[in-house]
Amino acid sequence: MAKKPLSQALKNYYGVGVLANVLRGNMGTYYQTYWLTDVAMFPLPLVAVIQTVSSIVRTFITPLLGGIIDALPPVNRRWGRYRSWLIVGSLASLIGAPFMWLRLSPNDQIAAFLYIAISLLASIPGSIMLQANSALIPLVCSTPEEKSLLSSRSFMYQNVGRLISSYTIANFVVFMVGKGYAEGTAYIVLSVVFAILTVIAFYAHFKMTEGYEGEGAEVSTAKRKAKDRASISDIVKNFILNPPLMYLFIANIGTSTTSFIFSGVAAYYWRYVAENFAMMSVYTLCINIGGILGTILAGRLAMKYDTRKLSMVALCCMAGAFVLARMVALSSPVLFICCMVFHQFAASFNYPLFVSMYTSCVTYGEWKTGQNAAGFIMGLTNVPISIATTLRGIIIPIALASSGYVANQPATPAVKAGLVNIYVQWPIAFLALSFIIMAFFFRLSNDRVKEMQAEIDARNLEA
Repeated sequence: MAKKPLSQALKNYYGVGVLANVLRGNMGTYYQTYWLTDVAMFPLPLVAVIQTVSSIVRTFITPLLGGIIDALPPVNRRWGRYRSWLIVGSLASLIGAPFMWLRLSPNDQIAAFLYIAISLLASIPGSIMLQANSALIPLVCSTPEEKSLLSSRSFMYQNVGRLISSYTIANFVVFMVGKGYAEGTAYIVLSVVFAILTVIAFYAHFKMTEGYEGEGAEVSTAKRKAKDRASISDIVKNFILNPPLMYLFIANIGTSTTSFIFSGVAAYYWRYVAENFAMMSVYTLCINIGGILGTILAGRLAMKYDTRKLSMVALCCMAGAFVLARMVALSSPVLFICCMVFHQFAASFNYPLFVSMYTSCVTYGEWKTGQNAAGFIMGLTNVPISIATTLRGIIIPIALASSGYVANQPATPAVKAGLVNIYVQWPIAFLALSFIIMAFFFRLSNDRVKEMQAEIDARNLEA
């Protein structure tokens, strides 16, 4: 049976949920390390423990969540397997939103333990929600080009969210502090507001995807239940017998670690190197404008050219931007911003291409094993993020300590140079790894994916 054609709502607005979610996510990306060291006042070694333990646990939990979505019956059969979690996950994540920005004890060790435990529990519903949202892309799309279109549209909205957060977060914090409120209060208020917006926006996704997941009587048939519910062995086969997925997964670790390292160091650059923390809002505003332009271009070019080759070009541009940024970081913050705008343009061009290639791995896995494991495979897109945050939690605190950084103290020239090196050199190394993998190991082309999809469709007709 042919899939339902993409609606105009999906083509134009699929991603508003990601927009809302990234408002809250960007708080963690840009401000969590800073909040832990300068607001919650945890010592640097304990910050490394908090971020490392949290990230390691998430690394193991995240792929299990996608497998759980595939293996269990839908929360609400009338809504469908994946759509159900858009509602349940967004509502549950609202409850845990403020705990990501609370220190619950004056004792460092107790506060760290509580922060790790509560933040991990609070993050699970949101992770399931995002995995279900990603799993819907291969479900509603028929071709790699359609998948690239929805992926690029989603990332365009993600960058719009980053653009909004770049203006709202820093300025709201400054406003609240100016009114006499504690800096930590501003983060709590924003996290709750952003979580409420996420619930509303993912309800919009829920309505847009109505009719694409075989809701109602079709889902309730025994034949469909048996076909759609992947067993543990099916899920394992979809990973072990899927070399393109393994290679893409490793390359994605490189790009994700790049993003988290330079984002995590940005606040330190503007406060201690440029000595103009207010400029961070301008910086994030500019790079996110570049990001929006990058995702728009990705959506157009991905309809015409091979996704893998486009990604390789983007990776080269990203690395080149960091090389240029290293040359001007200490002398000209304005030129530094220009370099990072170019990087974010290339990075945001590349992000939806990676998501599209994950959906191609879904097709490869179904072609190879006969079982669709979209929830598990698309859930893996979040694992590189968890690994990247683990690496960030290890690299940044150690590098800060090695540079001689001391919280709330003026930075010496050596400390400034050390902060710039953290910002630039580590990302270049990880981008080089990603490029090598994409150039020499990941070989799945758009044309081959179309051939495999045609074979799958033929099998389904025969069945």
